Amino acid sequence: MAKKRVSDIHVVVYESSCLVRARIDGSMQQIAEWPPEYGHSFCAAAFAMADASDVNYQPYEYQGARVSNRKDLQLPEGVISIRLQFNPTVYNGRAMIMRLLYSTDDKTAGDVAHLGFSAEHLEDFEYLRSKPFGINIVAGPTGHGKSTTLQRNIISILQEHNYNIAIYTVEDPPEYPIPGAVQMPVVNASTAEQRSAAFTKAISASLRSNPDRLMIGEVRDSASAQLAFEAAMTGHQVWTTLHSNDAITIPFRLRDLKVEEYKLTDPSLLTGLISQRLVRVLCDNCSKPYHEDELSINLLARLEAAHVPVEKLRKRNPHGCEKCGQGNGYKGRTLVGEIIIPDDEFMSYVKKDDKHGAEKYWLTRLNGRSMVEHMIDRVIEGVVDPIDAERVVGPLVLPDRG
Repeated sequence: MAKKRVSDIHVVVYESSCLVRARIDGSMQQIAEWPPEYGHSFCAAAFAMADASDVNYQPYEYQGARVSNRKDLQLPEGVISIRLQFNPTVYNGRAMIMRLLYSTDDKTAGDVAHLGFSAEHLEDFEYLRSKPFGINIVAGPTGHGKSTTLQRNIISILQEHNYNIAIYTVEDPPEYPIPGAVQMPVVNASTAEQRSAAFTKAISASLRSNPDRLMIGEVRDSASAQLAFEAAMTGHQVWTTLHSNDAITIPFRLRDLKVEEYKLTDPSLLTGLISQRLVRVLCDNCSKPYHEDELSINLLARLEAAHVPVEKLRKRNPHGCEKCGQGNGYKGRTLVGEIIIPDDEFMSYVKKDDKHGAEKYWLTRLNGRSMVEHMIDRVIEGVVDPIDAERVVGPLVLPDRG
């Protein structure tokens, strides 16, 4: 599984069977079926192997754990740790989700460009990294590379300062090693309330540790949001993540987390709004051209309106090839994203709770480009199947700039 860079493995125990599925390049595939008794034993054994977990395994409780690479337990090559989530299910069932975390290739450490951001995005990131203070927030669903984007930018900051800078991270749990940074884990928390309190305590401790930059794994509640803004107000640069559908929604989501109006509408505090998704990449060796009769009339109409030439469209070869693996047709995933660098005028729309006005100002006056536009670029390049593209970002419709 590790050779295929599987991101997650789901082991779900039912009454009469246990299904094992793996998420490969974002898509779930069934890989095994076991007797239910074996599934229960497997989950219990995985918990026993963990080096960070509750004291006792509770088969009918929600539990989290982590298995790390260590002398007495050798994980597959390239895997540095496995994050485990155990969930009870109906009829005395059990679901265990294993998140595999991989080591970073030294050649790509600190290389934000390798993720798939556009040239304009990379200029924005360089500008944001150069600012000594302010909060830069990466938004997106779980499993779409937010932590990797944070890690690459933190390593870039260290490299740009020749490692002569103090960077602290607060993570629950730390996902990737960041050489040169002080990574502070949140541990010994078994409930959501305890985890939130421990997370807040760790952020407070990091602020008292004389940092130049701070990375917070996730702004998850009002307390962590307040501390992130406190860090920015006292002259620190903060990088963090937030669950939000797009970049434009970030300040409005922070309002829901009780951040005071004067803080979230100050462009010197809230400096970067970033959103991203991961999408499967077609194999450049065996992908095939689309023909008009293979696509729905509605999709063709959207592509025409978005100025996407039909002759540029590519689809996966269902048989694959030696390069991508027989029966696959894909070669990993790439990123599509959008970045907003707010100014006073943009924030005036946020103050008025005018999300549509803020978005239109960004697109027309700040030369913004939406995530959908970035995805359309990838479709025109023949890198992404248009059907896969719409599964990730929705209809390929250009934003209204009128």
